Amino acid sequence: METAGTTSHTSERGIGFQALGFAVVGCASVAILQLWSESGSWAYRSFETAVSRLYWAFVVPLAAVFDWGRRMFETREEIRKAAVEKALRKGIKKALRNERQRIRERIATYSSLFAPGVNVKEIEKKLLETDPA
Repeated sequence: METAGTTSHTSERGIGFQALGFAVVGCASVAILQLWSESGSWAYRSFETAVSRLYWAFVVPLAAVFDWGRRMFETREEIRKAAVEKALRKGIKKALRNERQRIRERIATYSSLFAPGVNVKEIEKKLLETDPA
């Protein structure tokens, strides 16, 4: 599986998702601070402290969450590629099986046309040989 070209692309996409996530969290925080600025509750004061004074403490956990999401999407892409490859292998095996059956039926149909003494089973074996590569 070729991953050299996709790794840098998905890493760049992960950085974009992280930036978008930080922007969304920032906008939501500003909205909460503006909408409930008159509230004197403990929850609001804790949120205001976290957003205005302790914002640096939440950067690393948020980055970790977005990075986890990015890796989850990469894994899903690899799983999807493996499933496609498996389906292709299964289809190829089925096509080979059907073609071998068709060849056997044709040989049986026209076996009366072969010269006397011709080993029909040997001809069938030669025709149905496949290259292991």
